[in-house]
Amino acid sequence: KKKRKNNIKKIIIQILIGFGIFYVSSIASSIFLWIFKINDSSANQNALIEIVTGKYGPLVLFTIVLLGPLCEEIIFRQSAFNLFKPGTKPWIKITITGAVFGFIHVATAILSYILMKEHYHVILQEFLLGIPYILQGIALSFIYHRSQNNIVPTAIIHILNNLLAAIVIFIQ
Repeated sequence: KKKRKNNIKKIIIQILIGFGIFYVSSIASSIFLWIFKINDSSANQNALIEIVTGKYGPLVLFTIVLLGPLCEEIIFRQSAFNLFKPGTKPWIKITITGAVFGFIHVATAILSYILMKEHYHVILQEFLLGIPYILQGIALSFIYHRSQNNIVPTAIIHILNNLLAAIVIFIQ
């Protein structure tokens, strides 16, 4: 019983520290986008806003807030970390899994812009809008590593982040 209580306390501390790291990465991303005078949202974000406020909003909201983060954490943290050879340096796992996580969030838009032969600046802008996702992915991977590969803290952080984003969508 005491061990379980200590474990819960440890997870709560990891979540709080992780949330701090996660939001520092978000602030850094915002500063980066501000420096490059990019004040648009990614195609991914715009699509989510449109879908959440549409006819199937509650179902989509469930997917965005709960199902999506759980699946992404299982894929990009738990499974992806296990793809590396034993002994791979943690920073390599963290960087690669975080970058892939971030790129996946903008890949569809980038590929569609390439196929539609959009001007290169549209493609570059969408890529730059992926930087917040990449930094958040790296932050989540770092937290996953620091929690001895425990998916609970990263899943909770990811769920809370998406919940806050959904609340902001409905407030606007």
